[in-house]
Amino acid sequence: MSQASPRIARLTLLPSTSQFDSLTAGAHDEAEWTLRDLTCPHVPEKAAGDHSVALCACKDSLSSFARSVILGDEKQSESTRAICGVECTGNVQVLLLTVALFGTITSAQTVGALTSHSEALLADTMAMWVDCLTYALNIVAEAFRGWWFHKHLQLAIPAVSLSTLVYATSSVLSDAIGTVAAPKADDGDDVNPYIVLGFACWCFVFDGASLCAFARNRRRQTSHFHLNMAVASAHVAADLLRSLTEMVESVLILGFHLDSTLTDAWAGIVVSATILFGVTYPSWKWCQEVRAHICALARPGVGDCPEDCYICITDGSDSSTLKP
Repeated sequence: MSQASPRIARLTLLPSTSQFDSLTAGAHDEAEWTLRDLTCPHVPEKAAGDHSVALCACKDSLSSFARSVILGDEKQSESTRAICGVECTGNVQVLLLTVALFGTITSAQTVGALTSHSEALLADTMAMWVDCLTYALNIVAEAFRGWWFHKHLQLAIPAVSLSTLVYATSSVLSDAIGTVAAPKADDGDDVNPYIVLGFACWCFVFDGASLCAFARNRRRQTSHFHLNMAVASAHVAADLLRSLTEMVESVLILGFHLDSTLTDAWAGIVVSATILFGVTYPSWKWCQEVRAHICALARPGVGDCPEDCYICITDGSDSSTLKP
C-alpha cells in the first residue's frame, strides 16, 4: 500500500477519470507504472482519436507544444494536458507559450532599444516587460482556480498590470513629447532604423502567433468572459499595433530619409497613445467586475443582486466546491 500511494497521489492531479481507471484496473506492476509516470520516455502513446490527458507532456519539444496550442484541433473541447503531473488548462498553456515567446524577445529587445537610441522601441520594451509580468501573474491566478481567493486574484492582478503599464507608458510619452517640443542638437546618437525594424518584424511574428493561440483557446471554451485572459490578450494586441508603428517608423527613416530623432519621437507618441488607448477596454471590464464583486458581497447570493448590478463574468468555477 505504501508503494501505491505516491502513484495514486500523483495521478489524482490529472482530471481524466477514465485514464486513471484504465491504469489502476487489472494487475499492473507498481514499480513499472511508477517508472512510466516519472520518466517521460516510458509514457505510453495515446491511441488515435484519444484526447484524454497524457501522463506527461514533457517529452514534447517546444515547437510541437507551440504547434499544438496554436494550430491544434479547434473542434475538440478545451484541452487540458499534464506537464510533469501538473494540470495545465487551455488558458495556462496559452499563457505559458506567450511568456516563453515574449520573455525571449523582450530580453534581446532591451539591449536593442538601448543600442538603437530609440524611444519608441524603449517604450515598447518597457510595455513588454509589464506584459510578461501580466502573463506570469495570470498563470498564478489560473493555477488557483476553484480556491476561495481566486476571485480576489482576478481583481488584483489586472489592477497591478494595468496601473504599472499606464505609469511606464506615461513616462515614455512625456519624454517623447519633450523631444518633439524642443528638439535636441545633433549629438551623434541617431536612431538605428535597422535595429528597430528587425525587432519590430520579430515581435510582429510572435504577437501574431500569441493572438492566434488566444483566439483558438477562446473558441474552444464554453465558459463566460474571463477578465484575466481578456487583459492578457489586450496586452498582446497592443504590442502588435506597436510593432506595426515601429515598422512604419523604420521605413520612413530608411526610405524617405526623415530626421531619425524626431520621427522616432513621433513614433513613441503614437506607440504610447496606442498603449493607453488599448487599456481602456480591460480597465472598463475591471471596473465592472469590481462593481459586481462589491454588489455580490453586499447582497449575498446572485439571486438577491439586481440584474443591472451583477454582471455574469464567472470563471466557470463551481462555488459549491471551493477549496478551503
